[in-house]
Amino acid sequence: MRNLRATLIVLLMIISILPYECLAERYFYRRDVPRQRVSLGLTHLLPSAFIIPGGQFVLGTTMGLGLGNVMDVSTNLYLDFSQVFNFSAKASVFQSDLIAAAIFGSYASQSIKVQVADPTLASGIGNREVSSTAFGPGAMVSYRMMSPLLTGHSGIQFMLRSPDLPKSQVKPRTGLIQGHSLHQEFTYGVTPTVAISAGGSYDLTYDIWGVGPSVHIGGFQLGAHFFLNVSEGSVLPILGGSYTSQF
Repeated sequence: MRNLRATLIVLLMIISILPYECLAERYFYRRDVPRQRVSLGLTHLLPSAFIIPGGQFVLGTTMGLGLGNVMDVSTNLYLDFSQVFNFSAKASVFQSDLIAAAIFGSYASQSIKVQVADPTLASGIGNREVSSTAFGPGAMVSYRMMSPLLTGHSGIQFMLRSPDLPKSQVKPRTGLIQGHSLHQEFTYGVTPTVAISAGGSYDLTYDIWGVGPSVHIGGFQLGAHFFLNVSEGSVLPILGGSYTSQF
């Protein structure tokens, strides 16, 4: 069942990236009518396909800084306050009017409660804390869909954790521990300055589903991502300044 759900998510990501824009240009839109296009840089939980301009800060639940128009670095302050100390870096690899892509990597360090065999207890199972570090390389792509007001965003991230933490050992289930994950998001431009994003995620390692909305108003983003089948860390707030790239 788990493999079936992962397969369905991958198929959705592949289908959503088909070149709908070309069909829309040919059959649905009058070329003599000006159209406002929503920026490809507006996402929900995924990082933007564009880097923060050199010397510019982004501040909110995530704090970021652009480095020389080559890459940007950031940390999620909400996770830092939750004792998940983290750092991310991102570089843009391709940009056009119809599609943009980026690669990124993250590092996290945290203490995690795990269940282990303990013959001294009547239940035979005890709890202990372990110090865990994780490196997560990933990639994402943003693309235009049928309407100039609608964009799609697909991403994947792998998590290399030390020591390895099987799902059976992580109790209680928590949204603060990440494994290999898939993401699919969509953004719709309501007005030239207001856009709404929505996205879903699936953690392949810990079998955790997530879903949430965001609203972009000018240079600000407000939203949340909800992890549906966990007992702690179920809400990841999203708040702060955002950035866009216009072609």
